[in-house]
Amino acid sequence: MLLSEAIQKFRQYQLSADKSMNTVVSYTNDLLHFHIYLTKKYNCETYLSDITPEDIEEYMYYLKHEAGYMSASRKRKLAVFRTFFSFCFRKKFCEANPVIYVESVKLEQKERIYLSEKEVYTIVDKIEHPLIKLVVQTLYYTGMRISECLNLQLQDVDFTTDVIKVTKSKAKQERHIPMNTKLKRLLVNYLENERPYTKTNYFFCTSNTGRLSRSYVNKVIAGVVSELGWSDEINCHSLRHAFASNLVKKNVHIVHIQKLLGHTNLTTTSVYTHARKADLVTAINHL
Repeated sequence: MLLSEAIQKFRQYQLSADKSMNTVVSYTNDLLHFHIYLTKKYNCETYLSDITPEDIEEYMYYLKHEAGYMSASRKRKLAVFRTFFSFCFRKKFCEANPVIYVESVKLEQKERIYLSEKEVYTIVDKIEHPLIKLVVQTLYYTGMRISECLNLQLQDVDFTTDVIKVTKSKAKQERHIPMNTKLKRLLVNYLENERPYTKTNYFFCTSNTGRLSRSYVNKVIAGVVSELGWSDEINCHSLRHAFASNLVKKNVHIVHIQKLLGHTNLTTTSVYTHARKADLVTAINHL
């Protein structure tokens, strides 16, 4: 079977398994990129059974040294290959699974950037776009992912119970976040005075396109961060980190933070229990 055929069968399987469209598109694009690489390498269509561990290793080398992919991106692509070839082997599209002989990609240990409460407010104050400002405040007061925030529907924000219903697109799971009192005032004012008249049901919307894009929100944040002379790694997701890390500083129980973030595994949440050198100095001087 040709690799291109196997990729299409894998795509059909993902769709039938009710995977999110983001996942299907992402996996398909990664596999098609690999297909293009092999086609150029051998100057012909590649059969699934001809792919060797060396082909995958050379591709991973190419991603690192020629395409400039970071370790996290290469690790994700390798995870896609593991899922894909396991599927193909299970379906008997190939007699061997070449990826099992490929070593995992070691992640480069990079220090995370955690925004303090004061730094978040500084960013908010510098944002001139009213809707982007509100979205940034919502991200910080709820810990939502940017995709979850921008996908909020009008009925998801309940001012009677003061709860925001969040749907995690990947797992199609729901969680309910209690509405911060400061945020509630901002959201009520937005609905009553600022939200444009539009047919869209998205909570955060524009009169032109009907909704905001993640790239535009990140672009505005990047512009503000650049003006402040801060790290260019600060983006929408940094506000989710800020939400969690500042709750940790305020001694909120990690299990409660886990529920608010929607993590299924407590280990994922535990990354926010970081300690800065200044915090350790303060702690040791309590003795």
